[in-house]
Amino acid sequence: MKILQNRNLFSIENAKENNSIQHTTSFNRQSLGMKKHLFTFLLMSLFFLINYSSTKAQSLQHCKLICRDTTICFGVADSAVHLTKPKYVADALQGGGSVPCPYDSIWNNSPGIYPVGTTVVTWYVFSPFPAPMGTLDSCTSNVIRNPPSLFSICFTTSPPIVAGVINICNGTPITFNANCSIGSTGVLWNFGNGYYSGNYVHTEPGWHYPPGTYYDTLTVFDDCGNPHDTAFTVVVDSASGPDIFCISVVCPGDTVTYYTSANCTTYNWGVTGGVFYPATPPTTSDSATVIWGAGPNGTIALSVSGCTPAITCNIPTIKTVKIVPATLPVFGDTIVCAGSEVTYCIECIPGNTHSWEMNPANAGTITGQGTCCITIKLNPTFFGIIYLTVNYQNILTGQGCNLPDGCIDDHGCGGSGNLIIKV
Repeated sequence: MKILQNRNLFSIENAKENNSIQHTTSFNRQSLGMKKHLFTFLLMSLFFLINYSSTKAQSLQHCKLICRDTTICFGVADSAVHLTKPKYVADALQGGGSVPCPYDSIWNNSPGIYPVGTTVVTWYVFSPFPAPMGTLDSCTSNVIRNPPSLFSICFTTSPPIVAGVINICNGTPITFNANCSIGSTGVLWNFGNGYYSGNYVHTEPGWHYPPGTYYDTLTVFDDCGNPHDTAFTVVVDSASGPDIFCISVVCPGDTVTYYTSANCTTYNWGVTGGVFYPATPPTTSDSATVIWGAGPNGTIALSVSGCTPAITCNIPTIKTVKIVPATLPVFGDTIVCAGSEVTYCIECIPGNTHSWEMNPANAGTITGQGTCCITIKLNPTFFGIIYLTVNYQNILTGQGCNLPDGCIDDHGCGGSGNLIIKV
């Protein structure tokens, strides 16, 4: 009985020992597998780091610092000049795409003083790659300060200005034209009667000028936005002059007949921007026929005497006739800053529809499309040249002749204007 118990005990102990050996063997195998996985992971990580560092070093060989020039106006203070950092970018790699170009610091040797002419500024960039020495790159940009703006204030009026004074009869409109001003990027008319206009060409209606004396001002802005003024006077007679009917927008070459309701013994007609047809009308004619020229403006004038009832204003009545030309100048700043808002205009001719185009289109966004003045919100990341074009067509015209071609029926006339802008 005792022997049997010992045998059973031996069997139990032997089973425990065998089970322990099996567990130990299983643990050793699992540990060996984990070590093999860990070694593989470390090997792959090391390969990735070596490959990444090699690719990064190779990629940074394509990175370069790209500078651009800056143009500033004569009147801009040195303290107001803030140079834009150049771009640190990469060339396109084979297969397409680009590589990132990280850098630690970027600086320049700007003196902070920019006299008229060109100041050369050198920019530097330091990149920590490839380690351990890193990379230093540089480029130069020109800071160009323009000389004082060359400009001239020039304007004409209809009726004409004589010795600084415009004399008109009561109810006579006045057309102001500053297109002859040189070096201007904008104008502001103050008519002395509470009305203003920012158009280069503007017709102020007669009812804005009751009898009296008015002190007008024309302000011309140069290409740096500085204002320059000139003043003149408008004197309005209390009496009215003869009227002229059939004033409207015309095309170059149009033939139009004008007449007056004044009952007089003598009529003296005059014309600018066109010719009488078939000849200058006799002094007994209350009408006149005109063939209009290339435009953009013409005038028809009339003075009378021996009228019933009497006309006491001896100043000729002069009416402005708008002629739609083949080209019109575009006014606005030609040197602008990236990210700014700028306005551009052409002469507002009644009946004209407008279509503005900007090339490249991604240089900014246009508001005011369809009108004679637009505002461009420039893209802050765009630098370079913009070509601005406006095409216009007049819907109030449609018969007559186009010059310099022969007389043919046309279905309205139009044209275009262009301007080059440097950002």
